[in-house]
Amino acid sequence: MNKFIRSISAILLSLILLLASSLIYVSAAEDELILDGKVAYKVGDTVTYDLCLQTPEGVVGVQMYVYYDPNYLRIKKDSVESPGFKAASINPNLDGEIILIWSNATNPANFTEKEVMLTAEFEVLKAGETYITRGVQELYPIDLTYLKEQTFSVDYSQNGTIVKENEVPVVDTNPDHADEFQGAFPNYEDGKGENNSDVEEERTIVTSPNKANEPAANNNNGNNNQNAAQQGNASNGNIYQGNASAAPQDNVDIVPVIIIIAVVLAAIAIVVIIVLKSRGGDDKYKHSENSTDNTDDGNDSE
Repeated sequence: MNKFIRSISAILLSLILLLASSLIYVSAAEDELILDGKVAYKVGDTVTYDLCLQTPEGVVGVQMYVYYDPNYLRIKKDSVESPGFKAASINPNLDGEIILIWSNATNPANFTEKEVMLTAEFEVLKAGETYITRGVQELYPIDLTYLKEQTFSVDYSQNGTIVKENEVPVVDTNPDHADEFQGAFPNYEDGKGENNSDVEEERTIVTSPNKANEPAANNNNGNNNQNAAQQGNASNGNIYQGNASAAPQDNVDIVPVIIIIAVVLAAIAIVVIIVLKSRGGDDKYKHSENSTDNTDDGNDSE
């Protein structure tokens, strides 16, 4: 019986230790912010978001927007700049939004090598999941159409140290932003231009849920793609839905649930031990009675 009690106690102790380790893990997760589904930050960390561009064509004009959720990220306004577009007009003072505008027809910007077109630092305010998204309204070369060969990428830093590089930036799909950044530039979800994508099959031009076209085949007809970028189809199921203002809800707090389970298991353990001890006492008592009866029988026989 004692061996059985020890076995039960060991199992219950293991369960309690397992729950305790789960509590530690959940507490750590509660302090994390998942950005763009790719990088985990701690509350209080500094996020550096470097939006980069590479294209063989000289760029003479750009108008673009970067969106974020101020409930999760506090922008450091002095950090916002554009190394690739010298003397660009940048407005970081809007709530959850950064605007970049630049043009120079006589001196095109050079992005033949990967260059940062917009950099910004943020402080992580709380845990959960959120996105920093981009929407390009205009990005055109010397012929004033739009770039047909380019690669967008983003580098993430944590407290000044790069943690991920050359990731595909999330295209904004918030319908509230549609009229703001909807323009002639086709925002492909893979970050590539129509002439240099690695994807051979049809791709989706993403501008917003209400203004994204059906998958459009790669071609060199600028007018067709420009018109396609301005058409809409809200039912397109291939659109990536991550955006700053539609970030997933905070993780459900399961710590109280785990604590309750631990308490219940502990209570069950105590009850089981008490019952087993009680049964053991009863067995001893019965054994004692039997011994007494046997002794009495022996005396009577004499």
